[in-house]
Amino acid sequence: DSSRVPGGLQTWITAAGGSTTSKLPIADIANEYQDELKILYDHGLRNVQFDDPNLAYFCSEAMLTGWSKDPLNTYSADTLLEKYITLYNACTAHIPSAPARPQHTDSSKA
Repeated sequence: DSSRVPGGLQTWITAAGGSTTSKLPIADIANEYQDELKILYDHGLRNVQFDDPNLAYFCSEAMLTGWSKDPLNTYSADTLLEKYITLYNACTAHIPSAPARPQHTDSSKA
């Protein structure tokens, strides 16, 4: 179904007992990442990369069109993208500035 963003945030939401139609548990997910990143930093981590090639779907006209037509989506694609950005920023909000935080997307998915 081209109106769904597979994996990524949708997977986290489902794993946290939510759905794309419910309030997103961004704070809960971010807290888990913050705790893990702190532990890893304390043990020497100085580079972390988030691989979420599903972000490229937000560049896909087919996905965006399908998303807007799907009555199960209570968020617009723009709103969901903002939630992705908010989540990644929250996940890394409390780690020291030393670790690099690149974001990987796969443009071949678009």
